[in-house]
Amino acid sequence: MESSKGSNDALNTLNASAQKSSDSLEQIDSKKPSKYAAMVLRSQYPSRWRFLIASLSAILSLVIMVTYVSLDVCDILPGPLTLRLQHKSTVVSSPRALLSVPSLAKGATYGKPINREQSQKLIDALIADPSISDNTSVVIMDANGSVIASHEANTPREPASTLKTLTAAVASRTLDMGSTLDTQVFLLPKSAKDSEQSSGSKSGSNLRKIVLRGNGDMLLGVGENDWSHVNGRAGLTTLAKRTAAALKLDNIHEVSLSLDDSLFGAKRAPALVYETDTERRFYAETSSMAIDDARQRDLQILGIDADAITDFPLSDPHPALSVGQVFARLLIKQGIEVRNYSEKTDKKAENSTENSSNNSKNSEDENKSEDSQNPEIEVSETRPLISENSRLLAQVSSAPLNEVMSYMLRLSDNTLAEEFGRLTAIASHKSNSPKGAVQAVEEGLRKLKISTRGLNMSDCSGLSPKSHVLVTTLAKVQVLNINADSGGAASSEGLSLPGLVGTSRKRLADESAAGLLRVKTGSLSEVSSMSGNVSRKSGGVLTFAVVANQPYDFWGAFVAINKFMAQLPNL
Repeated sequence: MESSKGSNDALNTLNASAQKSSDSLEQIDSKKPSKYAAMVLRSQYPSRWRFLIASLSAILSLVIMVTYVSLDVCDILPGPLTLRLQHKSTVVSSPRALLSVPSLAKGATYGKPINREQSQKLIDALIADPSISDNTSVVIMDANGSVIASHEANTPREPASTLKTLTAAVASRTLDMGSTLDTQVFLLPKSAKDSEQSSGSKSGSNLRKIVLRGNGDMLLGVGENDWSHVNGRAGLTTLAKRTAAALKLDNIHEVSLSLDDSLFGAKRAPALVYETDTERRFYAETSSMAIDDARQRDLQILGIDADAITDFPLSDPHPALSVGQVFARLLIKQGIEVRNYSEKTDKKAENSTENSSNNSKNSEDENKSEDSQNPEIEVSETRPLISENSRLLAQVSSAPLNEVMSYMLRLSDNTLAEEFGRLTAIASHKSNSPKGAVQAVEEGLRKLKISTRGLNMSDCSGLSPKSHVLVTTLAKVQVLNINADSGGAASSEGLSLPGLVGTSRKRLADESAAGLLRVKTGSLSEVSSMSGNVSRKSGGVLTFAVVANQPYDFWGAFVAINKFMAQLPNL
């Protein structure tokens, strides 16, 4: 019985396991994909599906094509189709015809002939003014340079600042007016002496020599580069940051600073300029670098516009040294120690011009002792300091020369006018001196076919006494300015606009002439002058020049010239 029972139990167990196996197989079968699904996965379709799939694909493609074409026609999507009216392209027979294209602005026209009688009446009325002396010359020319009316046009007169137009005319046609004046910092090659100084340095760091070289930018700013102004376009703070970053890359944290101010050599001022500018407020010696045109003032403290005429402070007698001292302070702020600079030497340099030359022996000994402890920054005025293997570390650039020239003309800046003459002399391979600058301008005028008869230039700005010029020469320069093919656009663009900008901004006697006059003013104690070009209301242009020497009443002459100028557009 027991054996029978055991057999039954074994049989039951076997059946149960078979049942479980059957259930698991059913579950596996249920998880398998259906036959059609498997066919789809294998891209095997029943033959009755193929037509349906092909039809749907064709319809979908057609819908997409029609939709895109419709959107293209409606200019919603990009494509060649449109409903808008199209213009046929023009076939150019000769590509050379494209070398000359029409200008957006119409060129100056000669207009109807200028009335000679009316022009002479204007001149006669000016000469008859009780404030005008007999030492006055006037001329009116047409756009061709032909004299329409005049008064003593062949008598040379002292022109004052209208002489700047001659300098500008030549400089703008000699120099690259799109170029800039760069102020640069160079790292000199390491020498054996530098190694000794490095070993004796307090921190044992890598002491090297750097040179700050100027290339003529006398409108440097103390702060960052100022893109909103001509004066201060290149900033010494920007230069110091760039220099410090380059030095730190070479693990240099201590330097000695020298200044290369050799661009203009030893002669920095015209011989007679300080006979007029006795206080040295209107001219600073030409320098390779200067801050704010070498004016002794602080723009930030004064809170004035850097490009505006507001005051005439004393000129800095040592513009390059002042740049070096400011640059040294800015380098120190950037973590670079300048071994040959300290506040003591800075103050000493500032006071050096005030100290008497008759010092006692004791004070001389004290100064020598102080110099040995605090050596001053070296300034080389005649010898270039950049050696062959020197490396440029950093630089900042002035405004383009055309903008600097506009600044010079509109503000009647004597310092920059003289500098443009000096740069022209260098470019023309003349003597690097004030005389060389005058020679370069005079020769340039002759090349431009402008007569230099009666011309005597004591300088390039008109500030020095004993300069003389014919009014016809001044007017001929203006004829160049209105001639589009003569080049030198900067000399025309920089002229002052009466009532609007520049030294003539308060000299508009008639509102109807606003925007029609482009002039250069001139004023000295015994001179009131004006030259420029005029847009005529009837069409065309004219040029003019007035030079009044020794007027009986300076203010009266000032007003009389304003009235004369305001009537010129009516001719």
